[in-house]
Amino acid sequence: MGMAMRMVTVWLWDADGPAHSASGVTDHDGTAKDAARQGMIPTGVDTATVEQATHLAGGGWMRSGYHRTGTGWTAERHGSRVRWTRFHRPERAAS
Repeated sequence: MGMAMRMVTVWLWDADGPAHSASGVTDHDGTAKDAARQGMIPTGVDTATVEQATHLAGGGWMRSGYHRTGTGWTAERHGSRVRWTRFHRPERAAS
């Protein structure tokens, strides 16, 4: 008998700027949003992204070992305040 495959949902976050970047992976969307908010300060960026993904078994490093679902949040920082906006980008069919 083969082993049953289990899909693992994770949350990828990034706060990428021109000179510095911060990114990570968590198991909860709230934790990812907190991490992204914290990552915005040292990188000096005013935007960040949190996106739901599924883990690809045997995948590579953090950004390539996951299948992004196209669902998540974007953040905009204004001083010490961060505003989150939900997004959904449907996958495009292959042509």
